[in-house]
Amino acid sequence: MTLSGELSDAVVALDLLMQLDEVDPSRIGVVGFSMGGCIAAMLAGRRRGDIKAVALWAAVSEDPPSTFERFLNPFREQILAGSSSFVEWAG
Repeated sequence: MTLSGELSDAVVALDLLMQLDEVDPSRIGVVGFSMGGCIAAMLAGRRRGDIKAVALWAAVSEDPPSTFERFLNPFREQILAGSSSFVEWAG
């Protein structure tokens, strides 16, 4: 999974959606949660004329690789060894 790959997938999905008979291409919006929020914002920026609404929920707002590195670095040795302690995301 890479940011550019996820964005490319979103562009392809948007293009496909816009071709469907049952979809009004003048009324397409995107929604994204966490990393999906980052992708939704980037897609809306890239395809301004095609995206009419954007909803972001807890979107990643800084460089995604550094966000994940900061979270995962304490577990790096365990992850590389194929095991890790359970990480409680909700606190």
